[in-house]
Amino acid sequence: MDVQDGQAQDGQAEAGPSNHASPTAETPMYPSAPSYAFSSNPSTLLEVNASELESELVDNFWRSARWAPDGSCILTTSEDRTIRLFDTPLDQPPNMSPRRVDSPDSVVSTAWYPLASASSPESFCFAASVRGSPVRLIDASDGKGYISDRRPQGTGHRAMEHGLQSVRDASHIADSRYDSGERIKTVSTRRDKGGQKGIISALAFCPDYSGVFAAGSFAGSVSLYAEDTQGSVGHIDGVLGGGITQVAFHPLAPHVLFVASRRSEKLQAFDTRNPSAPVMEYERLANTNQRLAFDVDPWGRWLAAGDQASGRQSLDTTPVFFW
Repeated sequence: MDVQDGQAQDGQAEAGPSNHASPTAETPMYPSAPSYAFSSNPSTLLEVNASELESELVDNFWRSARWAPDGSCILTTSEDRTIRLFDTPLDQPPNMSPRRVDSPDSVVSTAWYPLASASSPESFCFAASVRGSPVRLIDASDGKGYISDRRPQGTGHRAMEHGLQSVRDASHIADSRYDSGERIKTVSTRRDKGGQKGIISALAFCPDYSGVFAAGSFAGSVSLYAEDTQGSVGHIDGVLGGGITQVAFHPLAPHVLFVASRRSEKLQAFDTRNPSAPVMEYERLANTNQRLAFDVDPWGRWLAAGDQASGRQSLDTTPVFFW
């Protein structure tokens, strides 16, 4: 796991490969967006090798790493079924001795509380989904559980939350458990030929507070749902690859949805107002079943995407212009 300095500089960011799109005269101004020098190698601020951590697993490796919303901590999951929290305060060196939260089985998904901050103990928490266990809300300062999902587990199979997502207004958390509890149906009945098929594997809430969210499945489908209607309000067509690994809305243009899937070498962008086909595709080396994450900066201008060649995030310098 590397934490790197993006090296923001004054002036315009240096251009990427020649096949990348360039701004046009109709491109809107981005509020307070920084400029990045993508041609410069970022300096490493913190590097932790999972195989060197205290663990019973010899060949341990990272599964995920997530910044706290205020940047004060990094939440990681690894193959040894352990959640670790690394403090990264701005006014002192990072803490190389993480807090541990051991789990009885594999950690499937985690999500920070949207208002989590190390300076605010009452909000410094995250949700964790562990295979075969209830979803837990955990105190990030000491690793103790606040509350857990009390839905019954005796349903004949092991429940799994492949997708876990905090609602932006911090009012509740959504998960993709498919055994019991309050549910929004993806299909009416098992014999119904319509609706969304497959285990839900990814979730994302629209940033406009409308209650609309996107759900991707391991069957390779993506659908839109509304909390107030308790059902699907639309389907995304033209998704490439296999099972969906991640969906994300544009932070400033909430009608734009980014989709990543297994065995697909393209990140796709869809306009949810007319979701019949992607409006843009971004090349990356990702012909694998692994979850290769991507992210969009807060101004919605740059995509950062992982690929299978380097094993680390690489910046896609194509501006994202959907308005």
